[in-house]
Order: sequence, then C-alpha cells, then structure tokens
Amino acid sequence: MTGRVEAKDEVNLAFRISGRLLENNLRQGDRVEPGQVVARLEPQNELNTLRSAEAAYAAAQAALTQAQNHFDRQDTLLQQGWTTRANHDQALKALKTAQAQVDAAKAQLKTAHDLVSFTQLEADAPGVVTAAWPHAGAVVQLAR
Repeated sequence: MTGRVEAKDEVNLAFRISGRLLENNLRQGDRVEPGQVVARLEPQNELNTLRSAEAAYAAAQAALTQAQNHFDRQDTLLQQGWTTRANHDQALKALKTAQAQVDAAKAQLKTAHDLVSFTQLEADAPGVVTAAWPHAGAVVQLAR
C-alpha cells in the first residue's frame, strides 16, 4: 500500500511488509501529524513469529545456563585433578556454542519485534493526504 501525504514536499508512505489492511481511516484531504498512525495491517502472523522467537530465545538461554553450569563443574574438577583436559575442552566448546545460539536467538527476536512494528504505518511529517488509499480488507503488497 502506498499513499501520498503532501507536506513541504510530497512524501510517499508505504508499509515495509505485505499483508491484509486492517485499518485505514484516512481519506483524501485529511491532515496528518508526525507519528500519527495512518494505517494498520493484520498483525497475527508477525505476532506468531514474535512468540516463536521469544520461545527460541528462552530455550537458548536455558541451554546456556546448563552449559555454563557444566563448564563450571568441569573447571572445578580439572583444577582438582578429577577430569581430563578433553572433557574440560568439550564443556568449553559447548558453552561457546550455547552463547552463540543465545546471540542468534536474540537477533531473531529483534527482527520479530521489528516485523510487528512494521504492521503500523506512521506519518513521518505533517501534511495532507493527497491520494486515495486502499480500504480495510485489501491485501497490500510490498513495493519493490
């Protein structure tokens, strides 16, 4: 969905993602202010992605805690002479892998939060709507 808002210069507004238009109450001639929500997409798919990313992040954090505890035990046992260097090194490798998985899950969570925010289209400048917008229920495609 794209539309035009005439400010000092003409500004085109468009969603960053595709989806079904849930809300669009603006008409040609309406005034908008910066930050005003001008349209919304149905957010269900993006919210599901967010919930999945939150679960993956929680699981990665739990795995990191477990790996940290195992490494700490192996470190203590190595210092006391009760384990091998190979076991200690394997625990260290598992700890580093778990940390990398947490970092990846955190990045996916950030992306999921961004996708949810992209379901709202906000005016970035004051102005007046100069072009008609699709009505609620229309499917809008990402402009490339």
